Amino acid sequence: MIANRYLLFSELIIHWDPIKFYLAKKFKLIYNTFYYNLMTPGTYMKLKNLALSINAFMLILNCSLNSTTAAASELFSNLTEQEEQNIKIERVISADTVVLETGEKIKLIGLLAPPLPKKASPQYDSFGFVIPPVVTPETPIEEQSLHFVQKLLEKQLVRLEFDVQRKDESNYSLAYIFLPDGTFVNAEILKNGLANLQIRPPNLKYEDKLREAYREARREKRGLQSE
Repeated sequence: MIANRYLLFSELIIHWDPIKFYLAKKFKLIYNTFYYNLMTPGTYMKLKNLALSINAFMLILNCSLNSTTAAASELFSNLTEQEEQNIKIERVISADTVVLETGEKIKLIGLLAPPLPKKASPQYDSFGFVIPPVVTPETPIEEQSLHFVQKLLEKQLVRLEFDVQRKDESNYSLAYIFLPDGTFVNAEILKNGLANLQIRPPNLKYEDKLREAYREARREKRGLQSE
């Protein structure tokens, strides 16, 4: 009868996670040693109290681990909601819109790209490869802005930062983009006069930096701000 009770209790403990499994094995070893060698009523009570103590300790440990895990999970979730690192830009659609390697479309916060002209037919070399367009001061500013951002971002690993509003009306993700060297891409495009400023609440985290970049482009009469 005594043996059955202890074996049942020990088996209940064994079904807990690995750290508890280890302790339960130790308890079972102690029980077997005492039972088969010098089990007495007094020894039985001592072992019973030991088992209850181990059980209580395991319950407290389990609660503590669960609380710690939940807190860590919540913290990690909050971090990943605000920032994503080492994200690859697959292609650039316009000066304010890019596509990630995953296919997700990202709209850069704080700027509005000029509409692109009708796409010209590509030119090919003698081997059949597309000839990259040559960008000159005479190239329309709309194309200049596109080529600038393509050169800056395509196939690059970047860091995305988000703000209060994560999606726009077209379901594009809204983000600030940073290069590995710390370059703030949204501001860099504005500073070169290759997009217009568009501040839309509630996404105001970098409003001051974006306005300053836009003012610099106007002051130096760059790109779209040259008129």
